[in-house]
Amino acid sequence: WESWLFKLEALYQSGAGEAYAAAVAGFEYTLTGVANSDMDLGLLSEVHFDSRGDAALTPFNHDVFGGFRLAANDTSGTQVLAGVVADVKSGALLYNLEVERRMTDRWKLNLELRAFAIRGRFDFFGVMDRDDYLGLEIARYF
Repeated sequence: WESWLFKLEALYQSGAGEAYAAAVAGFEYTLTGVANSDMDLGLLSEVHFDSRGDAALTPFNHDVFGGFRLAANDTSGTQVLAGVVADVKSGALLYNLEVERRMTDRWKLNLELRAFAIRGRFDFFGVMDRDDYLGLEIARYF
């Protein structure tokens, strides 16, 4: 819808244990031609919910996400996606950064960073507190 993109992923499961519902809802609003350039800036927001609360088998049971997607719209396909997932109960944070760019017709560079900041009481993310991740991939296509 014009510059807006809306998203909803939802499920309801029953029959295997106690029934529950889970959902992710959000939006992306894109600003085109940022600073009189060819670049587009998408502003992202999501809410994560799981009716099982702290008993959920996922860390995304009562969380919010905010971030941005920057597309350079250049011939190299340069894109940056960055954001933060925050657990609204514990204050745990998950930082995410993804950068990709074609270097030539055959070579592509991808960078991924995931970093955790755990606060307060134990959180599902707590087991990942020391699992920050930095990945660099250089791919060649045939």
